[in-house]
Amino acid sequence: MMDLNAPYLKTVAQSTCQQAMVDSDPAIEKLANNFIYDASSISHCNRQDIDQCKKSLFARVIKQLNQCVPHPFILPMELVVQTNPTNPDRWDWEQWQKQANQHVQSNFGYDAIETIGNNIGLNDAEKFLRDFFPSVDPSGDTDIFLDYLLATKKEPFKAVSENMQARCKLPKLLIKEAISRGLVTEEVINEIYNQPYKNKAGSSTVGASNSQASCSQLEVNLASDLVQEFLTTAKLSEGDTHAHRSKLMHQFTSILNETYRCNVSVMGINPGEFGNNPNEVNWSDWSQWQNALYKMKGGCLEPKKDIIIDKVMEILMCNLTPNMLYTAFKSSPDILDLKLNFNERLIDSKDLLSEAFLRCLLDGKPVTNIITGLIKLGCLTKETIDTILSLARRK
Repeated sequence: MMDLNAPYLKTVAQSTCQQAMVDSDPAIEKLANNFIYDASSISHCNRQDIDQCKKSLFARVIKQLNQCVPHPFILPMELVVQTNPTNPDRWDWEQWQKQANQHVQSNFGYDAIETIGNNIGLNDAEKFLRDFFPSVDPSGDTDIFLDYLLATKKEPFKAVSENMQARCKLPKLLIKEAISRGLVTEEVINEIYNQPYKNKAGSSTVGASNSQASCSQLEVNLASDLVQEFLTTAKLSEGDTHAHRSKLMHQFTSILNETYRCNVSVMGINPGEFGNNPNEVNWSDWSQWQNALYKMKGGCLEPKKDIIIDKVMEILMCNLTPNMLYTAFKSSPDILDLKLNFNERLIDSKDLLSEAFLRCLLDGKPVTNIITGLIKLGCLTKETIDTILSLARRK
């Protein structure tokens, strides 16, 4: 929730890539140099394309860094898949299917299809289903079915799961295909794979069925070294805070892209990416705004007038793009502090904002953090901010 005692936050205006080189911490320039050297080593060792190695190593660095910091850095989907396994045969899905078939619940195993769907973004989900579903239903009517499914269903993978069960199509078919396309993280795969073995006497957590790593061990080790170098730089400079780590990450990605043409990015670290909008939050203004529109009841905050909060949502919907909302709900510390725990599909859907406002209402939380999170990322114009603030002065 919003910390009303937090200091007035001011973010530096966006720099150009050349300025980032000039203004960057020398330690970050050294980190970028080490990164390129490491990517070249991986390329030489694995005989892989150097450009691909740069993206894969960068994604691995961010993934490992996120295990060390309270607020994660969010990769765009095209980089997320760089660290996902693509070989489903690392797991024994025949044995998994046998275990699932022996479960007392007749639909056991099919819930894995929904789990996968919850972790795939909207665009990737549509492409995947259109490519995969004809193998489930070869009748030729799949396009009509999927058009309806994707247009009307909030949880299309649940419907796909039910359809596959009705047709006696095994869930392992979809699971293996999704893995082969790099759409599922290793954590989710292991979670699915372990489900049939849970609550069995003498059972233990299992993972991949062989020792082959999902990426080269060299990449894992080098990424770990780069993460420690980044964290050490953050601690020795202005302080180990999310704001400072974001500043250093912006410098790091700017150098990698401008000097070394890596074509990598992290969402939400550049307040100027959505235009020249304000990115400062005056906590006093928003504290007064919150006090004017909310009242305490039973230990929770609830709106004094629902119609005003509905108006706030309407204003935001008219002034935000899907990319702004996706970036904010994936990367803004203010919004993440609300602990909404939305899955990937909801964050990537047109219902995101309305679902977030509804969840805040049900949880007894104000929507203030949503607004301040959007402001800090530069998503709202001054006119939009002033309009929202003015709602607190209405009778």
